[in-house]
Amino acid sequence: MFYMGNREANYTTLLMATGLTFGTISALFGLQNKIIDQSQYTILVTVVILSAFVPTLIAQKFFQPTIETMVEWGKIYSERTNNRKPRQPAQTGK
Repeated sequence: MFYMGNREANYTTLLMATGLTFGTISALFGLQNKIIDQSQYTILVTVVILSAFVPTLIAQKFFQPTIETMVEWGKIYSERTNNRKPRQPAQTGK
């Protein structure tokens, strides 16, 4: 449907798997409802933010799409936005 290979799908998944929104909202909920205090809130938000780096580093190191793949995606996107039937992307990879 989106013409993504496994490598590119893993890259996107890892970049989106940070949990920043849920973690910060949960910590704020705990602070506002006096479940945790300010120092615990600070520690939790710091850990949530720092934990976003791990999946990002993994994604960049092992799953980052090649330039050729990005060019192919750009062509497919252009075709889709011009109401033409998209073609299958060329198989690229390392």
